[in-house]
Amino acid sequence: MLLLVALMAVGLTRVVDVQSQAVRRDKEAELLFIGMQFSQALDSYSRGGPVADRREYPATLDDLLVDRRGGGLRRHLRKRFTDPMTGNDQWGLVMAGGRIVAVHSLSEQRPLKQDHFEPAQAGLASKSRYAEWLFGRDPAALTAEPGQLVHPPQVSASQPERAASSMF
Repeated sequence: MLLLVALMAVGLTRVVDVQSQAVRRDKEAELLFIGMQFSQALDSYSRGGPVADRREYPATLDDLLVDRRGGGLRRHLRKRFTDPMTGNDQWGLVMAGGRIVAVHSLSEQRPLKQDHFEPAQAGLASKSRYAEWLFGRDPAALTAEPGQLVHPPQVSASQPERAASSMF
């Protein structure tokens, strides 16, 4: 009888572990979706300024929600997303010249997904923390140039911004 109870306990532990990994994979998929929304919004914002040949990035995430630069109202992002990995709406920001060029999660957890990303997300492969998954106009280029960005990113919840000198 004790052996049966012990086997059931081991089995339940395994079921709980599989379930928690499934939940985490779903959160990762949601983070990738939200990240692509941020990438597209940053690109749209940078192309939508009053001077067509000058790319200007937003100073705040709220600028992606309400953009009045062209005289009317334009929304590059439909809502303020919650980071599925941390459960709050605070995001790490990669700044260049006082402007947001990329965002990332503040989670220090190790990603389950390490490879087989979509081509637009190839720069996310082999990262050791979700905080290293950068979502911007071209995330691969953000980490490709030495001296432009601290790598791996050094981020804490109290210091969500990182500076990148003359990235673009």
